[in-house]
Amino acid sequence: MPTLQELQARTSTVAEFAQSVLWPMVDSFESEYKLDSSQLKAKAIVSIPLLAGGWALQLFVKNSGASTNLLKFLGMAAFVACAAGAVILLIELIPFLKQVKRRAVALSKLKASVKQKTVGYLDPSFIFEASVPFPKHIYDSCGLFDSDYDVATAEDRCRGKVGETAFEVFELKTMKVKKSKDSKGNTTTTYIRVFKGLMLIADANKNFNGHTAVGTDRNEKKFGFLARQGQRLMSSMSHLKLVELESPDFESHFKVRSTDAIEARYLLTPLFMESLLALKKKSAVDIQVAFQNSKVIVTIPREQDFMEFQNGIDDLTRSVELMLQQLTDVLGVIDDLDLNNRTYNKISRTAGVS
Repeated sequence: MPTLQELQARTSTVAEFAQSVLWPMVDSFESEYKLDSSQLKAKAIVSIPLLAGGWALQLFVKNSGASTNLLKFLGMAAFVACAAGAVILLIELIPFLKQVKRRAVALSKLKASVKQKTVGYLDPSFIFEASVPFPKHIYDSCGLFDSDYDVATAEDRCRGKVGETAFEVFELKTMKVKKSKDSKGNTTTTYIRVFKGLMLIADANKNFNGHTAVGTDRNEKKFGFLARQGQRLMSSMSHLKLVELESPDFESHFKVRSTDAIEARYLLTPLFMESLLALKKKSAVDIQVAFQNSKVIVTIPREQDFMEFQNGIDDLTRSVELMLQQLTDVLGVIDDLDLNNRTYNKISRTAGVS
């Protein structure tokens, strides 16, 4: 299986791959689904003056304040002009909108195909899926998230192996829905983000049976001793109990809870804690980690969409370069946390969401 360094080296030749494989796909798409607006423009030249003239004439009749046969005739003429203009425009507008819809559907399929081929170019054994079920069981049980959400989606999953470590990574979005009514009874729906970012699930390099969650500690620095006391109280009511470690720096950034304190200390070695701290500082986001069901679960908040065409399809080469850069950056977490170190001779299993 490829190492991270081999994957990074592979990205250096992506321009040639895009030119020989991806651009022909785009050219074929543009040829088959090109929008033809010439007829619509020709009809608009006729219909817009009719609509504008009819509308202006209707205003004149309405504001005249009189009711004569001439004004009634002008009112009828205005209605006919508007109706004729609308019919002429709709005759071409409806087919054009069908073209637009057909192109949009095809473009979505093209983008998914480009992503699949791009990920496959990075390594032929990698598998990409644009649409995947939301991993509700893992999300709710890993101990890293607030399980109070109303809308949840998952997309753009990539699976494979880096070195000896099986992985899968995908983008998650969860939101709460809040509805309110104003004094007139109108309902307003507000979507409040709970989480947007990546979940990386990787094969652990140590055997363990329990469940350990390493979450962001947002209160330790603010409230110190009081925060720690509150955490102890809250953990007493959960199956995940607070585990206190001997690293003040790590404790100031992370809150560790586990079903087995001894196992948690076995997993969170001084080297691992140092690596996780360095990763958090390097990425400048609230990275969190859980050890569960023989897997390491890493969550990485991010504003930017994952595996999307940041520069658009018109600048395809740069877009796929950025995609592969995003993917290799995320897979770098496997090296950052030393998950390929098989010191304990643990047999690698295939990571997967059930």
